[in-house]
Amino acid sequence: MLFKLLKLSKKNSSTNGTLIIMLTALNDRGSKVKMREVGANDFISYPLFILKR
Repeated sequence: MLFKLLKLSKKNSSTNGTLIIMLTALNDRGSKVKMREVGANDFISYPLFILKR
């Protein structure tokens, strides 16, 4: 469903210039490639691991 929504937003002339940054739990290479192919400009994999100093 998500990939279909991305494709539709890039085809629509009123939304195709909108930058899309995905926040996702999908962290495998195939999912990242698919997100780029369908129109995501960037992505952040969740959960975030922040090192405390």
